[in-house]
Amino acid sequence: MFLDRELYSNNISGRIPIELGNLTSLVSLDLYLNNLSSIIPDTLGKLQKLRFLRLNNNTLSGTIPMSLTTINSLQVLDLSNNNLAGVVPVNGSFKPFTSFSFRNNSFTISPPPPFLSPPSSTASDLVTDDLAGFVICPSNFMHIIAFESNYTKINCMSGQFLNQYV
Repeated sequence: MFLDRELYSNNISGRIPIELGNLTSLVSLDLYLNNLSSIIPDTLGKLQKLRFLRLNNNTLSGTIPMSLTTINSLQVLDLSNNNLAGVVPVNGSFKPFTSFSFRNNSFTISPPPPFLSPPSSTASDLVTDDLAGFVICPSNFMHIIAFESNYTKINCMSGQFLNQYV
């Protein structure tokens, strides 16, 4: 029985095997700093005991499988520095994660995770992101941007801010 797979920084290339979803006792999956490409398999959502999922610093593409949002035990998530696109899920187990878990990808974020709890977030979370498209924000987000506007000046944001939730 495997409890963790720490295979980071091993120059592993190719796809993430869909069979990893069969290791249902896995609590940690560390595949960061490799040369993994293709998509994140939907079967990883079967890893309901998973607490740590680090797939950062690869060349993964496609979207984030919604099945990952059902892993309620997830405490650490890092999908940064890949070629992922689409919408960042903000439901289920993804609620507590901030933009740092998803940075340096090509996401259309709606709404971006750091703005779900505006009192504990600031616009400084946007410093290194290249946001594009529609960003849907709570009504007091514009106040946060005005308050922290010196941070937003070095950003590459484009598109529209919508002052509502979908």
